[in-house]
Amino acid sequence: MKQISLLTGLLMLLCLPITAQNDSTATTKEVKKKKVRTIELYGEVYDSFTKAKVKAFITLMHNDSTIVDTTTCMAWSTTSYYNLKVPALQDDFIIKATAEGYEDTFLNYHLRHIARNSYFELPRILMKKKQDEIWREDNLEGVTVTGTRVKIAYRGDTIVYNAAAFNLPEGSMLDGLIRQMPGAELKDNGDIYINGKKVDYLTLNGKDFFKNQNKVMLENLPYFTVRDIKVYNKSTKQSELVGRDIEKKDYVMDVELKREYNRGYMGNIEAGGGTDNRYMARLFGLYYSDHSRISIYGNTNNVNETRRPGGDGQWTPSEMPQGLRTTKETGLHLSTEDADKKWEEEMDATFNWSSSEDQSRTASERFASEGNIMGGSESWSKQKDFSLSLSNQFSIQKPITLYNYISFRYSNGNRNSHSEDSTWQQAPINHTLDFGLNKYSTLGINGMVTCFKKFDWGDIISLRANVSYGAMKPSDNFSRSETHYTQSHLDDLRDTE
Repeated sequence: MKQISLLTGLLMLLCLPITAQNDSTATTKEVKKKKVRTIELYGEVYDSFTKAKVKAFITLMHNDSTIVDTTTCMAWSTTSYYNLKVPALQDDFIIKATAEGYEDTFLNYHLRHIARNSYFELPRILMKKKQDEIWREDNLEGVTVTGTRVKIAYRGDTIVYNAAAFNLPEGSMLDGLIRQMPGAELKDNGDIYINGKKVDYLTLNGKDFFKNQNKVMLENLPYFTVRDIKVYNKSTKQSELVGRDIEKKDYVMDVELKREYNRGYMGNIEAGGGTDNRYMARLFGLYYSDHSRISIYGNTNNVNETRRPGGDGQWTPSEMPQGLRTTKETGLHLSTEDADKKWEEEMDATFNWSSSEDQSRTASERFASEGNIMGGSESWSKQKDFSLSLSNQFSIQKPITLYNYISFRYSNGNRNSHSEDSTWQQAPINHTLDFGLNKYSTLGINGMVTCFKKFDWGDIISLRANVSYGAMKPSDNFSRSETHYTQSHLDDLRDTE
């Protein structure tokens, strides 16, 4: 019996490895059948000296130089970025960036701590220009290049207008260029529509520029400084900081300047005078570098209207207001950022004073068998308004992601009105007088602080605080109406507050 038991035990020991080996093989096959989760690697490519965007060709390789994937950088406003998808497994990669006129640049990246992460941001790739490109001189004597410029092109969901393909009169501004663009419609108040869809706001080289005040750029930026105009859906600032869309995208129109106008100064001055003390003057100044922008503008006139002649010699359709209107407005815009784009700040300030005065007189005559009834009326109104708007936004990406925004708005004004109306038929019938007074004052303060922190294992903690304060001083309203009935010697007096 002992011999039989020993033999049985040996057979069992021999069978165990075979069984274990078969189970291991089955598990491996099952793993291969399973779809491996992928994660996204994204990064940016810039010139090492100017920090300008470089549209490079990216090659992703293993350490043994075997190619995993390739892609080309996508350029948006001032950013050139790429994204690649790889299995969610620890690995070592080599990222190679190549671009015409630049030396090949390599980046070693060790993919670790994957956990629940769905994406990883790679270090920025800074490419150096080739020495022969820096000192190269091109001689194209005797070469003639002809071609037809394409006015509009589509790059994915982006509409691109080539400014050089449009012919505009000398001295035209950005508004003249937009009026000629196919599918574009420019309203008198500065609103822009592309194929019937309203543009939320204008940007300059991808940056805000007097946000919600399109007319500042439309009427002061010379068209010859523009390289192209792009229309697309842009992620909000908070979405960009988080790395995914947490808010609805804005529909923006981005104006890209020619390279030679990205650094330096620009100015525009216009002035005129006329009879009856009529005047108009405005100025616009802009300093622009790769990472900073300062602009100021001023406008003062008492000529009632903002119409300008279009490129075809026709005046833009606009209804001139009645009476005499005087406007004084000035604004300041400041935008700056770190060369490595770790932080950025933007500030806007605008002041506006306006006054208007309107007088009118009318006379009427109604024919009747008992005698004609005559009528006459006169009205006068005066209005004064003041508004102040200040806003500032600041963001930083390291060591934590922080976004701060604050705005301050104040306005006040008063309105006075007076009117008289009378009728008579051989003798006065009635006489009516109306008086009106209105004063108002409003104040609004809004602030927001948002903080994001992404942990190594992929989770994100977000803290957000909002503060809002609004005050509206009760309007002082007063009106009086007096009607005198001459023939009946009765008076009607009514006051309203």
